[in-house]
Amino acid sequence: EKLNSVYNCFLTIICNISPYCKKLNMVSSVRLLRLFKLFAQPRYLFDNEANHHLVFFLLETFDNIIQYQYEGNQQVVYAMIQNKSVFYQLNELQLPPIRSSAADKPSAKTEDGAESKQQDPAKTPRNSDGEFVPTAEWLAAWKKKLPLTTSLRLLQYLIPQLEDACEKAGGSLDEDAMLYFLRTTTMVGLLPVPHPIVIRKYQINQFTHLWFTTFTWGVIFLRNQVLPLFDGGAITLFTISVL
Repeated sequence: EKLNSVYNCFLTIICNISPYCKKLNMVSSVRLLRLFKLFAQPRYLFDNEANHHLVFFLLETFDNIIQYQYEGNQQVVYAMIQNKSVFYQLNELQLPPIRSSAADKPSAKTEDGAESKQQDPAKTPRNSDGEFVPTAEWLAAWKKKLPLTTSLRLLQYLIPQLEDACEKAGGSLDEDAMLYFLRTTTMVGLLPVPHPIVIRKYQINQFTHLWFTTFTWGVIFLRNQVLPLFDGGAITLFTISVL
């Protein structure tokens, strides 16, 4: 939760460099998919009107790796296959029945008996207390734009191939054999036409500015103790003010 304010910034950086990542190792691949699994949870997506933007960044990251650097990133593809259910569930995402029924209540009537206007689905849906309430219209508005096509097509092609290879190998394949299979399998002609690479510029805001300023001064303080730039023994508590 302490990093919530900088998730958008960090994922923008990851997305920007993803077309140029030639070979991610297993640890990086697993952590990338772990992030995706976290942010794609319905509970997280429905908690805030902007949380789905993080899923867009990660899906675009996967698209960039698959389309531009597939040859050296079998670890990423393998991690995607291991987490295939997350992609399928996101593709079938719907509002829970309780939320759906609450969002679909008939509009209230005004004092003179006239029915109030329905809420514009393009605007952020909120209840009478000003709290965010996900609606079917809000969900449909961004779900149809999810860049899932490339990832789903990859999974739909590779998973049956892997299952067939497992059967031929006697029922199972070890990790090295699966990675070799992925490395020797081409996706040329099977995926959508690569989209243009999009590089997003960093847009400063008060949260990222505060985080980076605090981090920078923390590093300066910790790395300048011999000969000390600051008297660490005299400092018991300090704050950093951002003008």
